[in-house]
Order: sequence, then structure tokens, then C-alpha cells
Amino acid sequence: MTTGPEPTPRPDRSFLPAELPALIEDPLFLAQVDRTRLLAGMAECWPDGVPAGTLAEDVHHLDRLGVRPPAERHGEWLSWLHLLLVSHGRADDAAVLADAGYRLPWRTVWSRWVPPGARAARPTGGGRVVALRVVEHEDAPVVSVHEQYVLARLDRMEPDDEDGYYEYAVDLADGAVLAGPQLFRPFEADDLPDPYEPVLPEDLPELGEAVLNGPDGWDDETAGLPAAPEQVEHAVRVDRLAVFGGGWGCYAVELHTGGDPDESEGGDEDRDEDTDGDGNEGAATGPFVDGSAPAVTALAPAGLPPEAREPDREWLARYYGADALWTSDPADLPAGLRHEPTRRFLTEVGFPAVRHPLLDFSSETLAEKGLSELRTADLHSPEDPDFAGLGEHAYLIATDNDGLTLITVDGESGRVSRYSTERWEGDYYGGVMASSVERFAALLRLYATYYRGADEAALADSGRQLRDWALELDPVVARSDFWTEVFQDREDFV
Repeated sequence: MTTGPEPTPRPDRSFLPAELPALIEDPLFLAQVDRTRLLAGMAECWPDGVPAGTLAEDVHHLDRLGVRPPAERHGEWLSWLHLLLVSHGRADDAAVLADAGYRLPWRTVWSRWVPPGARAARPTGGGRVVALRVVEHEDAPVVSVHEQYVLARLDRMEPDDEDGYYEYAVDLADGAVLAGPQLFRPFEADDLPDPYEPVLPEDLPELGEAVLNGPDGWDDETAGLPAAPEQVEHAVRVDRLAVFGGGWGCYAVELHTGGDPDESEGGDEDRDEDTDGDGNEGAATGPFVDGSAPAVTALAPAGLPPEAREPDREWLARYYGADALWTSDPADLPAGLRHEPTRRFLTEVGFPAVRHPLLDFSSETLAEKGLSELRTADLHSPEDPDFAGLGEHAYLIATDNDGLTLITVDGESGRVSRYSTERWEGDYYGGVMASSVERFAALLRLYATYYRGADEAALADSGRQLRDWALELDPVVARSDFWTEVFQDREDFV
């Protein structure tokens, strides 16, 4: 383990703010520049807000969350930057920063923690972790994770869904997924004849004890855990490894201060000081958040991701997986599907044949049955203004969980519509959902990827951003009852 020279040098890198767009991507620069000087330079370089979807955005979020160790604890700041780099998938840059000559009191071993600036690079993961355990399974330490299922309620969802979660298990050493994810929904568990089977046996011996974070820091000061903002809600320490979970996912670190958690007493200043006996202080163990100080920087509004304008197979597969994208041979598509852009999209790109839990419907019917043909006249009243331009047939691409709502693509216009069989016979029309399957797939991908937040306010912000993107991408969203309901539900949540 590299600990760096003694004593730890003070950061003294100077720079011009105009140089920051390039410099902030350089891990050596990040290691050498003082935190307050960096943030002041960011505010000057980007007076209208730091660019979204970047490492700079996540440096902004660290400051907003109150991660503000003083200059004499520069190594602690670098530990957080190391976490950001690993979370952005930049392991090589993280290693450069860690070996730049400054002692890091903790280093990230693996990360399923996806802060906002990393979502473009890491579209999966990053859900809110509501429970953590470290257990012994087959003679190895394993992390059991519960990730929240419903981020914000829809009126049509089951009430118990707020208590639902995705359960999965990862290797404590490297974060590799060993089992899951598996969805637990309380109301389904009550209705099923067989009891819910968790991904790991419930009687496994636990390693370490779960610790909760709050306004006054960790509720067990003897655990010797580094201070973290309240957005990081849970932790479990096992020897020198600790795993943390909260609003953006979970991550594991190796602690370079203290050997036995029982030896960390915090002291008068709530610090784990010089526990290695080498003259260097460790990380703060008490809260270091100054809630009265506003963030130095602002965040610029994020633009619509360019990939969404013309979604290709690679962009969709990056989130859903290539195997989940349903395609058809051109010869196998029904003759009544005359809309050429739809035929091309379903043969060359593919539509995600998956469950969309946040929107409470599933397009798994494509993988099970392909395109089921329906007569438009049986679904849609000719007297409705939206009937004009529709073809003779529509094709089923998704249903709600009960099969009472049908989502179809029109054979002539390619328009995606919603029909509810609970309406009166002959007029099941529930409104347009998208102007094409291409736009619909892009809307689903954006929603699944970017509807994230560490707290209710952040969820509301992401919901408003998604609404703006949806309107820009497909103007028919403005008159879609479905999307109006979704975005209104998100605002009502807070």
C-alpha cells in the first residue's frame, strides 16, 4: 500500500480559470490544487453554471452536500475525488490521483455509486440504497443490498410499492454481482402461494454492524468511519473495508487509518488521529458539514442528450442490454405495418422488451408474442379527432401489469397510443404517448436513466428536467395524458 511521502505536502497548484475545462480532467491537477481555490476557479470559469454530465458537476455536488474538509486535511478531499473518478469508470485516473504524493485516509475499492455527473457514462445503478448487510456466504464476505423500488408514487401504483425494493448481493472485495437483482413487491408477496425467496439465505452470520448517518454524524462513533454527508445513509465496517449506501447507490472503501474499529475513540476533536503512528491524521469521523455556507458554484441546466434525438442500438443497449432489445426480420413484420421508419427501427435498432417499473407497464409482450395485430376500429372511435391518419391495424407493444391498458403502434402513421379496455366499448382511446416508436424508446431510456435523486427536492428537479427534455424531443408529449400524469405525480411527490 502506497502511503506517500512524509510529511504530506500542502496543495499549491496555481492555474487560470479559463484553463479549467481541460485541467479538471487531469488527476494530477486535481491532486495538487487546493479545494477552495478549485471551486473559486470553477465559479469564475463557468459563471452561468458548471456543465452538467461532467466530473465538474460532481465536484459541485460534493461542495453542495457539505464535503468541505479544510486545507490541512487535503488528503480527505482527495479521497472524495478518488471516489468520483472510480464512480465515473476512470480507474486509471483514480490510481494516478491516489499515487500523486498525498496520503488518502481512505480509497475507493469499488463503486456502484452513480452521482449525477456520471449518469451518461454509467447509466445503470445508482438507485437509492435503503438497507445494507455484510454476511458470510460460502466462506466469503458478501454485501446484501436493498435498492428502493419506487422513487416517487404514481396514483395507479399499489400502495405497498413504497416498501418494495430490488435485492442483490455483491462481493465485498470487488463489487461483482453474485446474485440478483430481484424485485420484492409486498402486495405480490402477499398474493403469491409461495413465500418470497430472498437472493441470500436470511440466517447467514453477519459481519460487522450496520451504522446509520445523521445530522450529528454516524450513530456509532466507535466504528471509526470517515465523515460523510447525510446523503450517505448507511455503512458497515469489516476490518479495514467499509461499505456505504445512500441516495446514489453504494460503494466500498479501504480505510488507511486505524486497524480495529474498537480502537477509534474520536477524541476531543472527533478525529481518528495518527492511528497508524506515522505522523499523519486520518479522516474526520465527526460531521464536517457547514450547512450555513452556500455552495460556491451553480449548475448549468443540462441539455437534451444528443443520443436521444436519433437513438441507436448501442445507446439503448447500454442501459437495457442488447439481449433485451426486440427486433424482427423484415419479412416477419406484418404487412399491415406500413410505416417505413417504424419497420426500420424494429429491424435495425430494436425496442426494449422489458418491464418499466417506474412507469408501471411492461413491453415484455414483444419478447413473448411479437407484434400482436389489433383492428383500429375496435379500439378507437372514428369520431375522435385523433382517428384521422390512423391505419386499419395497430400493433401491441406493451401493456400495464393487469393487461387492461394496451400500448400500440399504428400501422400507417407509426404513432404510439394508449388504449384502456376499462373505457366504453368501441372507444378505448386514452391518448397519444409518442409520435413514433423511436421517440417512445428514447423517452423511456431518458426516464429510466435520469429520474434519480438523493432526496425529494433532487427528484423534483430531475422530474422537471425530464419534462423539458420530453417536450423538446417529442412535442406530442404536451397533449399526452399519460406523460402529463407522470410529471404531475412527480411534482406532487414533493
